[in-house]
Amino acid sequence: MMIPRAKSVAKWLIKNSLPCGIVALLERCRVYLDTSFANEEATLDALASEIGLINPLEQPRASWVVDIGASDGVSQSSTNKYAYIYGWSGCMIECDSLKFSSLSTLYSNRENISLVRAKVSPYNIVNILKACDVPQDFQILNLDIDSWDLFVIESLLKSGYLPSLITMEINEKIPEGVIFSVRYNHEHVHRGDHFYGCSIAAACAVVKKFGYSLAAVEWNNAFFVKQSVAPALPDLSASEAFRMGYFAREDRLSVFPWNANVDFWHSLEPEQALSEIKSYCSEYADNLYDLRLA
Repeated sequence: MMIPRAKSVAKWLIKNSLPCGIVALLERCRVYLDTSFANEEATLDALASEIGLINPLEQPRASWVVDIGASDGVSQSSTNKYAYIYGWSGCMIECDSLKFSSLSTLYSNRENISLVRAKVSPYNIVNILKACDVPQDFQILNLDIDSWDLFVIESLLKSGYLPSLITMEINEKIPEGVIFSVRYNHEHVHRGDHFYGCSIAAACAVVKKFGYSLAAVEWNNAFFVKQSVAPALPDLSASEAFRMGYFAREDRLSVFPWNANVDFWHSLEPEQALSEIKSYCSEYADNLYDLRLA
C-alpha cells in the first residue's frame, strides 16, 4: 500500500507496520494511535462530538458501536477508540479467520464486546444484531465489507436499527452522477479490483430515505447522521459532499494511487462514465450489480 495522507511519515509507519498486538499494547499503556486509513476517525470524532455522543471534558458515557467488517480491530479501524479505549459496548463482525483471531485476542477480556465471525449478508445481519443484544437505537455503525454493503445497510435500517451516526465505505472510483452497487451473491468474493461496494449517489438514495442527513464525505467514507438526533445539521447533497471530500482534492491520487487507471471517469459526462464503467464490469454478470444514472 502506498503511504496515505497522514500527519507524519513516522505516524503512518507506526500504525501500518507494527503488528496489531503491539499496537494494542501501546494502547493499553495509553499511548493512543489513530489507526484509521485516511482520516475517517478524526471525522467520526468531530461528528460524534458535534451531536453529543462524546464530550472531551467528560468521561465517555456507556454507548454502543457496531463494526461490520471489523478486521483485526486495529488496522485501518475507526472504531477502536470507542470500543477499546472508551469501553463502549459493541458488536464486532469479521469473516476472515486470521483477522478474527487477532480481533478475539484484542477483546479477550471485554465482556461487553460481542465478537462474531460471519460473512455478513442482507439476510443474516438483523439476526446477528439481535443475537448480540444490540439496541435498535445504538450510537455508531461502521460498515466496510467490500461487497454488497448497500443491501446490508438497507436491511439493517428497514428492520428498525437506526444508529445515531453511520460511517460507511463508498466506492470513490464511481462519479457522483452514477448509481452503482454490488448486489448480494453469496459466492461472490472481492478480487481486489474496483468492483465493490456502492457509489455515493447509491448510498444517499438508500440511507437518506430512513431519516438521515449526509454530514460529510472523507475520502472514501460517507458519514450520515440521524436527523432526529441533530435536526440543525446541514444535509449535504451527494455531489457537494463528494466534491469536497474526494474529487476536488488535488492529492487524491497520492492517497489512492491504485485509482489512476479509472480516475478519468470523473472527467466524463454521466452517460459516458456509465458506458466506461459498464465496460469495466463486463467480466461480471449483469445481475451481480446495479448500474444507472443517478
